[in-house]
Formats: sequence, structure tokens, C-alpha cells
Amino acid sequence: PYKCDHCGGKFIDKTRLQSHQKIHTAEKSLKCKHCTAEFGKKLGLQVHMRTHTKEKLYKCEYCEDKFSDRSRLQSHLKIHTGEKPYKCQFCEAKFRQKTGLQVHIRIHTGEKPYKCDHCGGKFIDKTRLQSHQKIHTAEKSLKCKHCTAEFGKKLGLQVHMRTHTKEKLYKCEYCEDKFSDRSRLQSHLKIHTGEKPYRCELCEAKFSHSSALKVHYRTHTGEKPYKCELCEANFRHRSALKTHFRTHTGEKPYKCQLCAAEYSH
Repeated sequence: PYKCDHCGGKFIDKTRLQSHQKIHTAEKSLKCKHCTAEFGKKLGLQVHMRTHTKEKLYKCEYCEDKFSDRSRLQSHLKIHTGEKPYKCQFCEAKFRQKTGLQVHIRIHTGEKPYKCDHCGGKFIDKTRLQSHQKIHTAEKSLKCKHCTAEFGKKLGLQVHMRTHTKEKLYKCEYCEDKFSDRSRLQSHLKIHTGEKPYRCELCEAKFSHSSALKVHYRTHTGEKPYKCELCEANFRHRSALKTHFRTHTGEKPYKCQLCAAEYSH
């Protein structure tokens, strides 16, 4: 990879790096009268000025949307044409925008540049980070009278209360199982319907639940987040760590009903 000495940006080849560096080295004598932006070419200043005047000269031929510059229009047009020129080098995924590809590639590389200031959690893009941060920033004024749980919405508290009352309003139409909320029922229904909406972008594997897909991805990335505290062993699954741990403790919870034999797993 080729790295820019000015801003730290990385590029796949020297040509792209040199093209990018002109942004830093070009003399910027044309200044915007509305903000601190500076430009080396008159055209750059003219296009920028539209962000202040809100002038939008470029109109989409398919809908009513208008844009301040040609590049934004061209980017928008791909929504109508279905064009996806940006292809992932690791899998078959294609994207309309370069930014979409850049975010997608982080699934393969494991890069998570967006960090939560509250808990340290890391995310592949700003959207996922912002969605996560609502957990921390949401005002939680509704408190459960049975435990320390707090909620920002009445519905959240109502659903939670069922964990205490054991009330299960949602019944499966295929079997006798009942659930305390709709999401658990919908998750359960996939057992009967065989629906597997979560597809791996790196292979043909499909899963009923997003959590199973997340675990599966580790077979591609090599990630082993579960570490034994007694030795250096690492595992992809929590269950594998639990089984391994018994080699240290000597625990053998599985007993044969026909003899005295005991097993750790």
C-alpha cells in the first residue's frame, strides 16, 4: 500500500497516490468568502460556492432530484441504472459507490475504525457506531420494579416485565411453544419454515439467525475471540472454550447410564 505523508491516506498504487497528493501540494490562492475553504482552480471554487448558495444545476433525467455538481449526479444515477462498478477483490460483492466497497472490505480485513467512547466497542462504519451509541445516550427514565433494568420507552419495559411474570403471549402456529415477545417468536419460526435470510458474503453458507452468521464469519477471518485464562488456547466458539476448560478442571459432567464411565464432552 502507498501512504500519503500529508494526511495518512492509503492507496493501492503509486499513480493514485500521486494524483491524491496534488490536493496537498497545489497552490490554493482562491478563497471562499463564506468559509475557510481554499482552491487552486476557479472551477473548484465555483462548484464549492453552490454548497452556500444551494444552487443545483444538475437534474436527474429519471426523477426530480437535483445536484450541485456533476459527480453527485453521476453517483445518484446508478440508483436508476443499477450499475455497480465497484467490485470486491475478495468475493463477488459489487457496489454503486466506492465508499460502499471500502466499508464492505472491512468485513474481510476485520478493520473496525469507529470506536465507541462509552464502552470501547468497535464498528466498521459510522452508521453502525451511531446506531450502537443510542444504547448509551438514550434517556432511561422507566425503571423495572423487580430489578435494576431501565428503559427509554414504555414498550421496552412492558416486554422486559414478561421475563419476571413469565407471561408468553406469542404462540407458534406450528407447535406448542410460546414466547414473551414477537422477535423471539419470529426467530423460532425459522426452524419450521427453513428460512435462512442471513447469507455469507464470502461463500454460499446461509443461516437462520444473524448470530450464527457472525460466528461463521470467523472461519474466514480466523478470529478466535474466546481465550482460555489458564493457557494460550483460543477458540471461535464459547462452547468450544467451555469444553476445553474441562481439560484443566477435570470436570466430566456426562455420565453413561449403563456403566460408570464419565466424559468431559
